[in-house]
Amino acid sequence: MITFGSGYLYGISSNTNSTPRKFGTLQDVTFDFTFTTKELYGQQSFAVDVRRGEGKFTGKSKFANISGGLVNDIFFGQSATPGLILSAIGEPGSIPAATPYTVTVVNAATFDTDLGVVIGEYAVTSENWK
Repeated sequence: MITFGSGYLYGISSNTNSTPRKFGTLQDVTFDFTFTTKELYGQQSFAVDVRRGEGKFTGKSKFANISGGLVNDIFFGQSATPGLILSAIGEPGSIPAATPYTVTVVNAATFDTDLGVVIGEYAVTSENWK
């Protein structure tokens, strides 16, 4: 079977949980190898030989979505504690059939910032909500 796409990018936390975890959905991945060249002159005016010297390897990845928790675990090792503002993503709610169109979600008591309403995969805005 042939698989197309960018593939997967995994990371392992330096904390006690060393299970590989997927960073997120990859969009694009690039790797670059660069080397210096060393020229051998001896007593000649022109180089008599050229060889590869030190090398450098770098990589980049672009994500369609990413696991913020995994980034924290691998690079920062911080733990979530009370007082942090955390996102409540994917909370289900029912829109009433009649006005007022008020939806109260589970985390309404600790509300901080409205990031909008989503129906399925589409964001609901005042422009497309009629």
